[in-house]
Amino acid sequence: MKNIILMLDSSGTAGWTKAESEAKGLLWVPFVLTIDGVDKKPGLDITTQELYDYLAKNTQAKITTSQVSPADLTDTFREGLKRAKHVLYIPISQGLSSTMSTAIAIARQDEFKGKVTVYQSNFITPWLKSIWNQIIDLVDNSEDVKTVTDFLDISNDKMYGWIAPKDLDRLYASGRIKKVQYIMGKLMKVYPIVPVINGSVNDTGTVKARGVEAATKKVAELVDAKQKEIEAEGYETVVWYVDDFNLGLKEAIEATGIKPLKMNVGAEIIAHLGAGSWGSGVQIIKKK
Repeated sequence: MKNIILMLDSSGTAGWTKAESEAKGLLWVPFVLTIDGVDKKPGLDITTQELYDYLAKNTQAKITTSQVSPADLTDTFREGLKRAKHVLYIPISQGLSSTMSTAIAIARQDEFKGKVTVYQSNFITPWLKSIWNQIIDLVDNSEDVKTVTDFLDISNDKMYGWIAPKDLDRLYASGRIKKVQYIMGKLMKVYPIVPVINGSVNDTGTVKARGVEAATKKVAELVDAKQKEIEAEGYETVVWYVDDFNLGLKEAIEATGIKPLKMNVGAEIIAHLGAGSWGSGVQIIKKK
């Protein structure tokens, strides 16, 4: 029996279906998207590409997200303890979902106490996948779950990134911007660039750029400056980017001298920002 088995939710395994996640030896639990009144579980009932396609045809679709169900969490903890001595669950950031607090409450039940660890996570997909190989290596080779959580702690409160929508349709449909902002933004081709700090969206720090070229250049400048700042504090870092529609973000980042890693985001994030949402961020690898 393994010492530790890793458990993620459908946001953390963005781009992998339930079957693909389980083939990698992971425990997997789904969020729920309600898309125009129909419930779908990402990675099970709908793929990321299918959500892209739906939103491309239905730009004003009404979408809400619901946390992982308590029943799914409970059942998956039990399944994990049949396969390993300890379950480590790294949920989506506590700043985006109440799933973590629900999972902690379940893990405190007598049958799971001391056997299930729910990490107090600020992670969103790109940051998590940037250190994926290190996490898996630690999970597979550590005697104690604390070795893994100590590694996660290095970057859990030092994650910085900037994201932007491909267009304003989803922000308007989800109520994040008003009609006047939507109309003027579309006319002037304004891109809001939203900071994401430690797993939480920081709307008050939003900056704007006119046109995609100016927007990608601005994100590249922000990431370059933040990477230099973090590395000056004594950390080794990697920069990731998301740009599924090839808007030129990779090239803008490379112009600063950085070689970024290509990442993706889960359906849960796409539901709010829209298909083609893009961005970049800095992930700490280790302390120098």
